[in-house]
Amino acid sequence: MRILYGVQGTGNGHLSRSRLVLRELTVRGAEVDVLVSGRAADQVPAMPGARRVLHREGLTFAVKNGRVDSLKTALQASPRRVWHAIRSLNLECYDHIVTDYEPITAWAGRLQSRSVIGVGHQYAFGPGTPTAKGDPLARALLRHFAPASRALGLHWAPYGDGILPPIVDTARLLRRACHGEVVVYLPWENQAAVTAMLNGIPGWQFRVYGPVAAVQREGNVTRLPVSREGFHEDLCGTVAVICNAGFELTSEAIHLGVPVLVRPLAGQFEQQSNAVALQAARLATVMPELSRTFIQTWLEGSPPVVEIRYPDVAAAVAQWVVEGATACPSILASALWSGASLADSPASSPISCSQPASNAT
Repeated sequence: MRILYGVQGTGNGHLSRSRLVLRELTVRGAEVDVLVSGRAADQVPAMPGARRVLHREGLTFAVKNGRVDSLKTALQASPRRVWHAIRSLNLECYDHIVTDYEPITAWAGRLQSRSVIGVGHQYAFGPGTPTAKGDPLARALLRHFAPASRALGLHWAPYGDGILPPIVDTARLLRRACHGEVVVYLPWENQAAVTAMLNGIPGWQFRVYGPVAAVQREGNVTRLPVSREGFHEDLCGTVAVICNAGFELTSEAIHLGVPVLVRPLAGQFEQQSNAVALQAARLATVMPELSRTFIQTWLEGSPPVVEIRYPDVAAAVAQWVVEGATACPSILASALWSGASLADSPASSPISCSQPASNAT
């Protein structure tokens, strides 16, 4: 069986969960070509198990200081280039086309009258899913950006038929003893401003992952380059997570039972909607704007600690695909949600494991 797997490269969430599904597909004997768009070619990471990795420029959004820059987003888009990529993508040799919200594979499938399987968070935005108010254009774009013939949406609750639990690495994400530091991942924000803000919060150590070439230390902040292995190691032992309101990292924190403070990206409909869902379900605390006082109060208070142990969704999705993707998605969803369990943990607890580290490295 040969599969083309399209992955939207904006951010790291799509890539992280697609790697897990890719691994399970190859274990089941599938030959998988991966097409990544939405990020520069030299920033496409390795996709272990892929027969080959293709790159197309695709579409993404521009961000400045924690807010989507609509004008720059429009200016950097090239409809002619994207249309050429769609028209020139030959799908004849593939048995299945899968897309994690990647538009070139999705639209090429539609143009060539091929069935396209959508797997991703954006496919969970149906009538019953909590969403941010207003912006009909953003809603329309979300719906038509990467259309799928049959979709498996991913979300924190079964808001509709065919919505599965999040895809997380259940084998590697194992809680361990807290190291007393706070993991911070705010890549869309001004990094100098983030560092200065955290420097103003005494008594806490922060490990900030972002766009730096090497480890840097400034006061109580250690800035680190993005590393999947290092980041997950820190995440499993962190005392708390501060991040934008993306789906994948928040899901991993919930799976581990780590308190989460999210700052939704301004002007980004998906993240604004994620904040609505998280707040309604009391899965995380929402911070509308970056605020030193807000963060300090949250850290020193008793934020909600929710731990939902998710099943191995990646394996189930891969099995569903190699079996022909003909089984009803609602049956798959029901089986997976029955395997998700809410851990016995207090509604709230002090955030510090013992004492915050004073000289972390």
